Amino acid sequence: MRSRRMTYEEMMSLEPMSALGDRSRTPGEVAAIRDGASSLADYDARSVLEWVGGDLAVAARVAAGEPLTVYRATGADEGLIWPGAYVTTSREYAEQHGRTHLGDFKILKASAAASDLFPASGQREFFFAPADLRAWHRRHRPTSRHRRVP
Repeated sequence: MRSRRMTYEEMMSLEPMSALGDRSRTPGEVAAIRDGASSLADYDARSVLEWVGGDLAVAARVAAGEPLTVYRATGADEGLIWPGAYVTTSREYAEQHGRTHLGDFKILKASAAASDLFPASGQREFFFAPADLRAWHRRHRPTSRHRRVP
């Protein structure tokens, strides 16, 4: 049984899950994200609006149960948004992150359900944690250099 939803303030007080980077997250860690927190779809309208940085269009898509476009600033060696990755619903926010923290970067874009996005470090920051990791890996057919779900 899931406990009560954490407030925005409670989520902000948590330590980050991993300091090793997104690709270091195991399937178990991705499952722990899903089991240990509420997804964006679980929050009330006011909280969703806070998490998405006041973006009314994104909040309306969450309320309607429509897929969201998520973005990720990354180095040239990544081509997919991997489960467990930090993502944002704002392209501008991703670009700002890339300029500030990465230098040479590109922006990745994907579609995700609000139920696959879990509030992370602050407004506009989410963990991407798809409900069915096996299906995600089958769809994206990772190469042998990437970890597969057992």
